[in-house]
Amino acid sequence: YLSESLFLGGDYRLTQIPVEGGTIWTSIRGSWHFTDKDFNQTVKKIILTERNFWNDHYFPYYLVNLIPIGTVCKSQGGTGLNQSFTAFMGSDCVIGHGTLWLIAHEYFHTWNKPSRFMLKPDEKQDRYYAWFTEGFTNYYAGLFLLKSDLISFEEYINNYNRIIKAYYTSPAIDSTITDVQKKFWKNHDVQLIPYEQGEIIAHNWNAIIKQQSGNKKSLDNLMKALINTKTPKLSLQQMNQIAEKFMKPGIMADVDKINQGQRIEPNSNSLGPCVNQTMQDNIPQFTLNKPMWDKQRKQCLAWFFS
Repeated sequence: YLSESLFLGGDYRLTQIPVEGGTIWTSIRGSWHFTDKDFNQTVKKIILTERNFWNDHYFPYYLVNLIPIGTVCKSQGGTGLNQSFTAFMGSDCVIGHGTLWLIAHEYFHTWNKPSRFMLKPDEKQDRYYAWFTEGFTNYYAGLFLLKSDLISFEEYINNYNRIIKAYYTSPAIDSTITDVQKKFWKNHDVQLIPYEQGEIIAHNWNAIIKQQSGNKKSLDNLMKALINTKTPKLSLQQMNQIAEKFMKPGIMADVDKINQGQRIEPNSNSLGPCVNQTMQDNIPQFTLNKPMWDKQRKQCLAWFFS
């Protein structure tokens, strides 16, 4: 596991955060526009929200490392390693949506990771499941931020609108799965496609499962069934067999669209009964029904948290 481990040296500020099941460590280097305390509290809140979702608290230790890359906050990135991840940001960045999303996204890979699925034996860097391992991770990152009260419902909607618009206007929207495999690390537009496809599909599946189950089940039930199954490596066929227990006719129609580079369209009820879908320049967008939101906030959020 040495190649998947994190080794640190230098003037890092180390903090231990005792939690159920073990300790969260943070290591921070450099000067930021937020305090170490604020960063640590945010990390703790996100990590505990995700562990509560999975009912998985057995982590004797976990490390979150923060490193500045220059000063200008142009981009943010991270890499997940064994029981740790490192976040890279410009030191002008604040604890806003980008930082919150990065933490939530990277930590969710603790469970939803490529090694969980069947990879082609001759392609170790296979991106065949990226729509699921990355796109669904994006979906849950936003959802956990909403559940943790770190973003508002309107911010959640606005972010989803941004994803849809980026996907619909992408020059790589018709990329096939073969294109994604070959160009993932060579073309940024192609690299983003499975993230965007997966986030849209996750919203759609949640709506389908809720509708077909009479609001008794959601994507959460399917997600837990997929990740917690005892099968060590899941193939698409095995994923479909599990998915068919929660929604008909399964997942293969969407998988075929991904493989062939066909456009994934968001369902009009993707965000529940308190949000309306409109078309803006032939792009689906969602708007909050404010009168309904003001009267039924709990019911509006139950679409995601039931």
